[in-house]
Amino acid sequence: MASGGMPAFVWPVILFEILGGLVLIAGFQTRIVSVLLGTSCVATGLMYHFDSVDQAQMTSLLKN
Repeated sequence: MASGGMPAFVWPVILFEILGGLVLIAGFQTRIVSVLLGTSCVATGLMYHFDSVDQAQMTSLLKN
């Protein structure tokens, strides 16, 4: 994410991913947490891989 110009968001995102995974494993509020984690994945993919001209980036977006 630092290469995308957002170094301030690295640690909160890492913490969010780890805590979200632990909450899912614990089985607490799984629907809400899974929607939040899924939204985070889609938003991150769109921010860093959405380049309609570069076919490799679009493949990475669809793969992820």
